[in-house]
Amino acid sequence: MAFLRLLKRPHLALLWLSQVLSSTGDTFYTVALIWTAVNVAGSSAGVVVAAGFATRVLFGPIGGVLADRWDHRQTLIGLDVTRAITVASLPLIHATGSLELWHLIVVSILLAAQSTIFDPALQASLPGLIKNKDDIVAMNGLMDGTRRLALALAPSLAGALVALMPLAQFFTLDALSFCVSAVALIAIGRHFAKTPATASAQTRLTIANVFGDVVTGVRLVRTNAILSWFLVNQAVSNAAWTATFNVGAALLASRTLGGEVGTYGLILGAYGAGNILSNFVIGNLSVRRPSVMLSTSRLVQAAGIAIIAVAPSLPVAMAGSFLTAIGGPMGDLMLLAVMHRDMPQGTIGKVYALRMTISSIGIFVGLMLAGPLYANVAIRTGIGICAVVMAGSGIAGFIRFGLGTPTAGSSPRQPSPAKN
Repeated sequence: MAFLRLLKRPHLALLWLSQVLSSTGDTFYTVALIWTAVNVAGSSAGVVVAAGFATRVLFGPIGGVLADRWDHRQTLIGLDVTRAITVASLPLIHATGSLELWHLIVVSILLAAQSTIFDPALQASLPGLIKNKDDIVAMNGLMDGTRRLALALAPSLAGALVALMPLAQFFTLDALSFCVSAVALIAIGRHFAKTPATASAQTRLTIANVFGDVVTGVRLVRTNAILSWFLVNQAVSNAAWTATFNVGAALLASRTLGGEVGTYGLILGAYGAGNILSNFVIGNLSVRRPSVMLSTSRLVQAAGIAIIAVAPSLPVAMAGSFLTAIGGPMGDLMLLAVMHRDMPQGTIGKVYALRMTISSIGIFVGLMLAGPLYANVAIRTGIGICAVVMAGSGIAGFIRFGLGTPTAGSSPRQPSPAKN
């Protein structure tokens, strides 16, 4: 299995394990942040999450530029240290009894800004760490799986830990997880490839040059038919997914399936299980027609959402959630594979950051439209509309690219949709 082959390499196993722990710490942080914000500010707590989200959207492209300009290893280690210090400030302030809403907002903004650099830098370093580009899909599956594994396991762990320690110490756990990540990155330092000395990296860091690098990233994406099409496509599918799971599934659980928060948690838990299974399977496949896999992923997600829309009981809703989750890695891992395969090494950070920004815009649109959607139509109808939108994005992909053709090289724009 490709996953096992990669994990037999000590430096990759150490990197993966450290990022699993870091992602788990991030989940603890999110739980503690939201609950603390509710206790401190009540109904105004949403501004904390919104502040971090807005930072990711606004600063995302700039973070990718900085990730490409700076040495990846030094950047990753430095950001782990500064993120640990940032989040560790919260339990210290809490201990003094003076924690206020603005403290949470500042930390949310700072962590989000640092993550917009860390995530692209980590992605850009992967080809150098694995050496063999044929392993990039499996490596993306491993690293993407750290987040999915944390989302599946950390909520239940948080429920157990809250009985053993004050909630504020969840921030401490996150800070410690950043320290573990930094130590691991230091330990595997010699395996990092030297960051390419691109022309942009050698120019002065000015506003004009940073903006020029952002434009360069956009132009690079526009030259790649699959990447440019499915980045926009992902924004549409993210909007449908967000309106379904962040709002629609919660409403369905509480008002239609007759449950409480635990019912919603089971639906999300089924999603996490499907995510992990799909991540493992897709990460071990060799796919030569990424456009077909990307389009199919949307149809799989649409089918799962449609099952949720008509689910007469919780088990059926969980089955629909599980199926929807299978489509997630089918699209995400293929998009990352195309990015690593076709983009020049010194530009991956910019391109990945652009992907993060576009995805975040889709999530934002989904959150904004969910309220009016479910206020004007029945819950099941609203979820059904999301399924139609998701299916439309998949069908549009097949119309644009057909069944594709096997390709091992770059994927520039072509007059014929079949060439990718």
